[in-house]
Amino acid sequence: MERISRSNMQSILDYTDKDVRELHEQALENLREIGFVNPIDAFKALSAKDSKGRNTTLLEIREIYVSPNVGTEDRELSRIITLYPEITIEGGGQYSQLVLTFENNRFPDMNRIWQILESYGKESAEYRENIDDYPMLQLTILPLTLDGRYGFVMSSPIMWFLTPADPAEEQPRQIRMLIEPGGLQFVQDESYSVEKILEESRKMMASYKMDLQRQLDKEEAEKEMQREMETEQKRFLESNVTNHTFGYDENTARTAENRRQAWNDMQKDGKFKVGNKRD
Repeated sequence: MERISRSNMQSILDYTDKDVRELHEQALENLREIGFVNPIDAFKALSAKDSKGRNTTLLEIREIYVSPNVGTEDRELSRIITLYPEITIEGGGQYSQLVLTFENNRFPDMNRIWQILESYGKESAEYRENIDDYPMLQLTILPLTLDGRYGFVMSSPIMWFLTPADPAEEQPRQIRMLIEPGGLQFVQDESYSVEKILEESRKMMASYKMDLQRQLDKEEAEKEMQREMETEQKRFLESNVTNHTFGYDENTARTAENRRQAWNDMQKDGKFKVGNKRD
């Protein structure tokens, strides 16, 4: 996973107060023009951009653990909130597909979402009735150009795929999730607004960014340690010092090449064989 940079940490944290006001004003104007908002309006709003060309549809993925013995939600955990991907919802029969398209496959949020899905799949496969918490995923999709008041909620995808966004592309940059019948719902909440949603999202994203940066720093430290070990090993093999006692004097085994040749000669002559004692 690559180190977070200014260019690949988007949107929610980068929105200024001016950006939020402009987006809120744009949303209110859209709502006045639409009047009564229906699911078709929300579908169209998924692809809307702001004045700077940024995506304006927010995606939150939450883990919900339900106790089968009680039937109520035991606990919830927000795993990610992002404005990165372009979001579309496709229908085919009774099933729906949620399609997340990223600019490229190097976005940390793409990797994070895939890890969440894979972890969820593993937990679901390992679930047994004697386990208290049954895992579920809830995906909330809110077009901010409708002020975050209207959107969609999807429950636990049953399949997911990594695919290229175009047949001519080699690398995947699209995540597709298959949602079972009844798993897609149109929702509205008049109490929300762009300001409220982005403020809550900023707090969660700031915490998420810190956690992710700590993880990346740890991985980088481990890689640096591995590089130092490899460098030390190489330095030792190429040094003029030899510690073997196989009958070669220091002058004939001073270089790494002589030492390798010495080893090969001994194996060829039968003086030393791996796994056997010397005669």
